[in-house]
Amino acid sequence: MLSKAKQSQQTPDPLLSLPEVLALISVSKSTWFAGVATGKFPPPIKCGRRSFWPQSQIIEFIESLKAQGVTNVL
Repeated sequence: MLSKAKQSQQTPDPLLSLPEVLALISVSKSTWFAGVATGKFPPPIKCGRRSFWPQSQIIEFIESLKAQGVTNVL
C-alpha cells in the first residue's frame, strides 16, 4: 500500500534549454531574450551561466498565444 506522501508526489517538470525552447517558439535567440527582458516571454531559471525554462511554463505560454489567436509571436 502506498503512503499518502508517495501518492501526492508529482513528477518533476523537465527543464528546456534555449535551443529546445527556440525549436518550439520559432524566434531568434536575440528576439527571445528581448522578450524575456520586457516580460513578454517567461523568465528563465538560471543554473550557473545557463538558462532553462520549465516545460510547463513554455506549454502555458504557447497555449496562451493560441487562446489569443496569435499566429506570429513577433
